[in-house]
Amino acid sequence: MNSKSIAKKIKQFNFKNKPIIIAIDGFGGAGKSTLAKDLKNELLSATIVEVDDFFLFGVKSDANKSNFDRARLVEQVLKPLEQGEVASYQKSIDKNNPLSEHFDVPAVDYVIIEGVSSLHPDIAEYIDYRIWLDIPAEVAKIRMIKRDREQGQDHGELWDYWTDSYQDYKDLHSPEASADLIVNYTA
Repeated sequence: MNSKSIAKKIKQFNFKNKPIIIAIDGFGGAGKSTLAKDLKNELLSATIVEVDDFFLFGVKSDANKSNFDRARLVEQVLKPLEQGEVASYQKSIDKNNPLSEHFDVPAVDYVIIEGVSSLHPDIAEYIDYRIWLDIPAEVAKIRMIKRDREQGQDHGELWDYWTDSYQDYKDLHSPEASADLIVNYTA
């Protein structure tokens, strides 16, 4: 299924409010960022908020994905949008300078929340349409390694650790069970 057919499927739904919040979840290397960008282009009036912007430095990745500050995602993005207000959020930068200046979420019809744990139960009530990218863990890991190396990054044993933590997250929360759409996205 390509981004054009996914956008068509989303547009067929009768959503009550705008912006419509779309979440794209899956293992690292599954193609979440690629699908988010492609979907943004298909939906036209859309923007992307990356879960990675809510990373918590110094917190280990685990089955609950505790290394992402979903409370801040709710307070700065999801809750204001739900209340029809302007959302403005700070991005995680690094351990020495933890948060950036504020970035406003533009007034659009669709806000795409992209990243591991975007279908987490902590934020489920704010999500209007859920997409799970169903890629075997080993395939996702190979893709993640290839992508990272192309960007000049070598994370060594962390790739195995991250892949295991993604699998643990999937086993604990079964995000695919709450998905409106399950996609094997190989673009």
